[in-house]
Amino acid sequence: MASLFRSLIVKKYSLKPVKYQIAIQSLLIGFVCLLSVLPVAINGAIVELSLKQALVFASMLSVGIGCVNAFVELQSHETKLVYLVSGKRILSSIRILFIELFDVLLQSTLYYIVLLIWFHFFRSENGVSLEIFCFFLIGSIQYFLISYFLSYFFKSPMGSLAILLLFPILVQPFIERVVEPLTSYLFYNIVADTILGRASYLQLCIYVIGLVCSLGATLYLLVRNQEVK
Repeated sequence: MASLFRSLIVKKYSLKPVKYQIAIQSLLIGFVCLLSVLPVAINGAIVELSLKQALVFASMLSVGIGCVNAFVELQSHETKLVYLVSGKRILSSIRILFIELFDVLLQSTLYYIVLLIWFHFFRSENGVSLEIFCFFLIGSIQYFLISYFLSYFFKSPMGSLAILLLFPILVQPFIERVVEPLTSYLFYNIVADTILGRASYLQLCIYVIGLVCSLGATLYLLVRNQEVK
């Protein structure tokens, strides 16, 4: 089990799409760091990016991890290889999902450390509480699971990106006009509110339900796609 885990992790980080994804997201994290020291004027008011706001943006970057990892899985069929080794669909799917979640947590933690060091030296912010850090990791997992599931469902990472990018632009404004109270329960806003420390108990309950459903749906797709001929 340990040797299989190590081999899959090493293989994942040796693939070009994964390397490109890490490089691009590292550049985006650098861009966020620059924004924190460049005051932006919005409606005449000077707005400075805080560490919590930077973490909200960093959690969204997990969409890229989900799309790229799903693309790699769809192209390399690593789930089928694990199935051949273990002989059990559910067990191999759990292993693959565990590796994917480990990847998300590792990258998210590294981005957090980079942001923490930057904000400490350039903005004199001493970090966030353990609770906020955990919400940041959970938010990253939520973004990852949704993008990973949609990429698998549509067999195309581009379809997943299109939905996740267009939804807040086209659909969310419509929801705000028709049923405004529901907007606070969209996962975009729930993730942001939990990291910013202003989520309600109802939002947290919906968050937990959504996370469990995302895990179950993703695991189901992984099992269904393991049709070894």
